[in-house]
Amino acid sequence: MRSFAWLIVLLSVPLLASCGDVKPGAAEAEESITVFASASLAPAIEALAAAFEPNHAVRVAVHSAGTPRLLLQLREGASADVLAAADRESAEALHLPHAASPPVVHPLAGNRLAIAFAAGNPHGIESLADLDNPSLRVALAGPEVPAGRYARRALAKAGVELRSRSDEASVQALLTKLAFGELDAALVYTTDLQRPQAQVEGRELPAGLQPEIELTISALPRAQTAPRPQAAAFVRFALAAEGQQILRDHGFGAAR
Repeated sequence: MRSFAWLIVLLSVPLLASCGDVKPGAAEAEESITVFASASLAPAIEALAAAFEPNHAVRVAVHSAGTPRLLLQLREGASADVLAAADRESAEALHLPHAASPPVVHPLAGNRLAIAFAAGNPHGIESLADLDNPSLRVALAGPEVPAGRYARRALAKAGVELRSRSDEASVQALLTKLAFGELDAALVYTTDLQRPQAQVEGRELPAGLQPEIELTISALPRAQTAPRPQAAAFVRFALAAEGQQILRDHGFGAAR
């Protein structure tokens, strides 16, 4: 009997040792949040997510589309934890059906406008005034799209009356039409021209004609409750030094 008791003790030692190696929380499911990002911000938000995830044990899913489409999806009940919008006006107009109060909107970054045209600038476009030419096929984002509103403000500053050939749903739609030769010029964000896949060139507008572009970020409340802690942490990260450097690396400026 004594030898049998010792056998039980010996067999128990490695089992207890292995139990001691289990770290607290190791078996817990990984948390996740969803970020709705305007199309112009998507690459930068994905880079923010990649930098945020390792140190916060949070998986970040990024869903991107034009800001008006994102707002429509949220109003119709889509589930998201963070909204990164292309303008303050859109973000402040968001009223979620399940929320007791609107989200707190934070300034995230600034941007600039540029005239985009085909590689080599075949029409010799140098300024907004050059776009006032009936022989040129020029288009803007629609007036309901932040990029479209910014473009119209810049044209008004320059005193240029321009009739858009088509009001597109996003800057990406404008760039696609330019790349396929369906347009001669368009007003887009400077950051969109800096993307590796951009197949067009451009000229940034002078500082005096630039509208005030303010991109924003908000942690969204969930079902009558405050935003989730992980969402608030992501917003803080985006606004802190490391997050702001990532945004600068993608061509964005400081929020004004």
